[in-house]
Amino acid sequence: MIKTVLSLIFVLWLSEAAFASSVAYEIYDFTQDKNGQLVAEGSKEYLYTDIKAECDEVHCKKSLLLEQGYSIGASIYRESKLKGFGLWAKINDQGFSWEWFNLTGEGTFKKLQEGGMVTVTYQGLPAVEEIAEIIFDTDISLRLDDSPQVGALAQRILIKKGSILKFVP
Repeated sequence: MIKTVLSLIFVLWLSEAAFASSVAYEIYDFTQDKNGQLVAEGSKEYLYTDIKAECDEVHCKKSLLLEQGYSIGASIYRESKLKGFGLWAKINDQGFSWEWFNLTGEGTFKKLQEGGMVTVTYQGLPAVEEIAEIIFDTDISLRLDDSPQVGALAQRILIKKGSILKFVP
């Protein structure tokens, strides 16, 4: 009996590991150097269980912690036809960041400012379109202002092409 239970746990662990995703990134700080100083870079392999979700009746804020308190995330709404969405970055759950993406084709979105493209897959079809995962087709920059000076760029997280931000198992 114990052997069967342990085997089942092992199989479940393997199946969860098979659904691991990865986000490659570079984090720059602009508070001391106007050209930016690289403070971290790496690749975060994560599971669905690593996604933090804060939900209310109409939407969820879902995020992934990278390192040194930096996180990235999206505001996820359930809509009949998704026409756009926002990605953001935070440091220690602080700061203002909002990067808007507009629908350009079936599941394809273009970043409004600074350019860049992502592909989105959905869940909840056909009744609603809810973002299940975001695939970064190009490098995408997420600007972060955590300073008292309104509009000042403090940090920038560059999400590398090929990264996947997956919100569902």
